Amino acid sequence: MTGERLNWLIRTMGISGKHLAAQIGVDVSTVSKWRKNRRVLKYDSIYAKRIASWAVQCHMEQTTGIIKHTLQQWDDQLELNTTEQMEDALRLWLTLPKCPASETASDIRQPPTSPAIQLGLEAAFQAQNQLFHLLRDLPDHQEIIMIDLGAVNWSVCSRSMVEETLEYNLNALKNSRHSMIIIDQLTDAYRPRDIMFQWMPAYLQPTVQTYFYRNPKPLPLRQTVLMIRGHAVLTISSSSADSSNIISSLHTEPEYIRLYESMADSLLADSKPMLQTMDVRELTPFLQRIGQHMHSSHLLYMLNECPTFRNMSPELLDEILRDNQISGKLYQECMTAGQQSTATRTRCESRQLYNLDAIEEAMEQEYIVDYDLSAITGKEIRITREQFKKQLLFIRDHLRALHYTLAIYPFSRLNFSFAPPCNMIVQDDSIAAAWDARLYSQRMYSEEMSIVTGFYQYADSLWEQIPHACREESWCRRRIDALLTY
Repeated sequence: MTGERLNWLIRTMGISGKHLAAQIGVDVSTVSKWRKNRRVLKYDSIYAKRIASWAVQCHMEQTTGIIKHTLQQWDDQLELNTTEQMEDALRLWLTLPKCPASETASDIRQPPTSPAIQLGLEAAFQAQNQLFHLLRDLPDHQEIIMIDLGAVNWSVCSRSMVEETLEYNLNALKNSRHSMIIIDQLTDAYRPRDIMFQWMPAYLQPTVQTYFYRNPKPLPLRQTVLMIRGHAVLTISSSSADSSNIISSLHTEPEYIRLYESMADSLLADSKPMLQTMDVRELTPFLQRIGQHMHSSHLLYMLNECPTFRNMSPELLDEILRDNQISGKLYQECMTAGQQSTATRTRCESRQLYNLDAIEEAMEQEYIVDYDLSAITGKEIRITREQFKKQLLFIRDHLRALHYTLAIYPFSRLNFSFAPPCNMIVQDDSIAAAWDARLYSQRMYSEEMSIVTGFYQYADSLWEQIPHACREESWCRRRIDALLTY
């Protein structure tokens, strides 16, 4: 009887018998005999005291409370308010009592073979937080694997819950301490467009790789698995018949971890990259990649807070680069990137959307920073107010260039559940891209149609919200003329 309980404790703490023997100062063969019921672990022995003291105060118990929960299930009359009470109760549970007649073998409740199952979405997110608390105390460079096969219907989650989840994930990845692999089933109902945009800060981390797993048949049991390889695994499950009935459990037993590691490796082998990234400094290859996938005459959306160097005359770009003392290879790279953007924009049916709020704010500054240029050159590239005015004049004179339509409209007046998280470019049937060189070290792009469609529908919905009159050339000219008076 005591052997089964000691086995459960060792598995739950995620250690080996050898590790426990070292913790309590006994030979490993003795622990093995306890586990196999070949020797009795006595309540008043020094080793029972050491086991209880170590287990109650270990990190796993502090973060999950699994021992306390087990003891409460065994006897709900136990006093477990202090460390001493917890240690005494665990010693009693692990050993035969002094008076065996007071408790027969059938009276002793068996320990659970796995942590208690939690019910409900809120409990699932609390378990996730426990997992990340465990990660916090582990050494650097752990691998995190997230498998999203639809257990959680993200469209019914509150924004605060999604934001908290993202915050925990970003904290885990902070300063590249750990790496993350995301395997997603790419179903709109599981991770709808707005949620995808909210997760953009995670996708743009240099240590994140994202894949999609395409299952040809709907799964009767939907699962989301979050794993710290080699340490812990959280499982969240729901039924395709009732996605609101969610159960979750956090495991640290090596057997469970190995099982789900095998599952993750198998899924990864059958998955394809969902998103790809390039370093933010590699703007020319990034633009080349986009240009290669753009189809002439197909509709292209470009969303930016403010005009960038990609939409200005070569003469103005030359002036800005020289004023910022950029020459040689870096100068040529910037000029080439500007030419690539112009070529892509002019050969496609393009719709450009700028945020009037951001442009007005920029006009009040003595200078603005072009972060894309800064990324290429490795130094801050400043554009003066007068140079910015020259750029607006250039844009005004090219409002209706061939295949190009511009709208300058305050984003604050648009009705969207989630504001554009960064600069975007998307063509309806080819490629989507997103970046913000000010905040992230990566640029993201994807040819996966679920992603492209999500970006395109989002951009199209913003465009359609702009009153038709505000998309007219005359209105845009008046807005730019007003801006030039700043």
